Amino acid sequence: MFRFFITLAFYNQTKFYGNFTTCPVITGIFLRIVSEVAYEDFLNGEKNITPFWRVVDHESKTASKLACGFNFLKKRRREENIN
Repeated sequence: MFRFFITLAFYNQTKFYGNFTTCPVITGIFLRIVSEVAYEDFLNGEKNITPFWRVVDHESKTASKLACGFNFLKKRRREENIN
């Protein structure tokens, strides 16, 4: 879902403003927002959450700021055979 959002945002910028790049700061902010909301849903018992661990490397700066912590990311990536 998040990859779709990023792709859609990139498409909209390209179509309307002629931009062919996206701001890494804004991308990181949105990634963190989506990750935190998904993790909160997980804690509240939701089974179908946005799989943010697919785009957040557990060794990244973004991962160090998330409430879920490194172990949650590593566990979910391991369950899906993502290195």
